[in-house]
Amino acid sequence: MPDALFIVDKNYKYLSINKTMMDSVGKKRAEIIGKSVMEVFPKKAGEQIMKNLKKVMKTGKTLNIEETIKVRNKLEKISTRLSLIRNPEGKVLGIVGIVRILK
Repeated sequence: MPDALFIVDKNYKYLSINKTMMDSVGKKRAEIIGKSVMEVFPKKAGEQIMKNLKKVMKTGKTLNIEETIKVRNKLEKISTRLSLIRNPEGKVLGIVGIVRILK
């Protein structure tokens, strides 16, 4: 899949990622899974990502964002879609995200 895909739990710790996500941040799976967003990304990028994740968690609504973010010392224009993941009873389990680098 050419887009980065990830799942974070309610504490914003990574539960699942794809290879594109690993390549995008330049880290191995073991350096991401179980870590918080703030542990994976530089401070400014992490804060930007956390703001978006918290908005989805607070409102319960899917969020579509186009923004510029600095990762691996490179500014990238990205399109991100964030949605809640719920169990069959409706309890929030986390957030799934899909990130596409815009050319």
